[in-house]
Amino acid sequence: MEDFIIKLPCGLTSQYKEIFNNQEKLTCPFCKNHIISREECLTKNELLIKEKNFELKKKNFIEFIEGYRMTNNDPKGCIGKTYENLKNQIFQRREKVKLIIENRMDDYYENLLERIEKEKKQKLNDFNDDLEQTLSLEQDLNNLIINNVTDLNSKIEIIDNYCDRIDKEIQILNSENKLNSNDWIFNEGDDNIEIENLFGNLECKGTTDQNIEKEKKYDFILTIDKFSCFKNFENSEIKSNIFNLKNLEWEISVKMNENTLNEKTLGFYLACNVSLSTVLMVYQPMSMRNLDYYIFPKEQKISRVK
Repeated sequence: MEDFIIKLPCGLTSQYKEIFNNQEKLTCPFCKNHIISREECLTKNELLIKEKNFELKKKNFIEFIEGYRMTNNDPKGCIGKTYENLKNQIFQRREKVKLIIENRMDDYYENLLERIEKEKKQKLNDFNDDLEQTLSLEQDLNNLIINNVTDLNSKIEIIDNYCDRIDKEIQILNSENKLNSNDWIFNEGDDNIEIENLFGNLECKGTTDQNIEKEKKYDFILTIDKFSCFKNFENSEIKSNIFNLKNLEWEISVKMNENTLNEKTLGFYLACNVSLSTVLMVYQPMSMRNLDYYIFPKEQKISRVK
């Protein structure tokens, strides 16, 4: 296109780049007697320029088709390659999650065993302490000569004291009869593991463009390249890239919901990262490609669309 020959208003010819790559007006490069404007040259050569542009586009298209056919002569294999990396990521995540679960399970298992061992050790120590007191009482009783006590009140006090000690030791000995049992039971946990939250899920790619030049009103645009994501997955959701606005992180999400009547609704949400933030509704403009129906009137406030 740069070397394309065009006609000048004076009847002479020049290369396209000599005129259209310079300023709006310039001196005729040949006769040097008059001024030439790009607008005049465009008007005079409009058809020639359009024809040349058409030829270039046609040539590029043919080259593109030829290259496309060469690189896509095996569409099934080509598509398979594009998803191979995704499948590898899922496989690697599975192996990682298995290790996470196994390590956490082993750690928890060891923790439970450690608690049991501590309990056993403490129970044995308590038994030995109690046994020592019991043997001490037995020895005191064997050495006790109560008949030598002549004072009545003292004798009664001694008897009461030993009776209390005997009652306590008997109570302890009765409790020690439970050495062959323990105070714990094992309750099996819930098998309903939220594996989706741990493993991860498939999300469609989404991008966000935002105009934040105005002071009070902001425009948010979410472009969905593959609307088929909603058709092929239940409870699917597309999230935009996170963007900053007013020192807060924002994101737009589009989610397909299904109620008990199998009715599907498409919800659009704008939310920020503050914990008490209310989900806001999304206004137009909204651009959606590969969409069967476009039913969002401009500037209409929408929360969901059937």
